[in-house]
Amino acid sequence: DPFGQFAWLEGQLAKAATEDIKVLIAAHVAPGGNAWPTDKLRFFDTSSLMVPQYIDSYLAIMAATEATIVGQLFGHTHHDSFRLQY
Repeated sequence: DPFGQFAWLEGQLAKAATEDIKVLIAAHVAPGGNAWPTDKLRFFDTSSLMVPQYIDSYLAIMAATEATIVGQLFGHTHHDSFRLQY
């Protein structure tokens, strides 16, 4: 995390938790793989949308603060979809 984004996120979520504020996270790129076809043959790209080394860090933060987070919204794919994270 060269820009300290995870540290910032953890701090914001900790502050929200102490103030009993629920949080909706909005971000550009979702953790996990690309679930959309990449060519005319409709093959699916299983590469990660997020830098792979940061996925575990992000998911650990989400798990540790799940009582504070009410949802997460992501863009990037330009498709309507949903994912379950548990």
